[in-house]
Amino acid sequence: MEDNIKFYFEETGYYDIKSIKPVDAINVSRFFVEHKNQNREAVYYPYLVELNSLAQKDIDSSEKRKHTCILVDKNNLDKIKLFDNHRKMLNCALEMTEAKV
Repeated sequence: MEDNIKFYFEETGYYDIKSIKPVDAINVSRFFVEHKNQNREAVYYPYLVELNSLAQKDIDSSEKRKHTCILVDKNNLDKIKLFDNHRKMLNCALEMTEAKV
């Protein structure tokens, strides 16, 4: 768990973390990276991260170039563009939050 918190902090700067839980929606994607002329395989292990607050520290510039962190209101999630497999992972995470209520 400590590694997940460190990883999340390094990429987002959010440090006031309430919980990090694995989402039961592991995904494997196979794709061709045209500009590198390579076939790739990516395995996604999604996690649901709940924050106590939006307190955030600045992150390393190299992380800023690699990652974009956005906050989307739950009522607008259906409006953001996602690949189908990412939408499935998001829906599984949302089911976890609804099960808590």
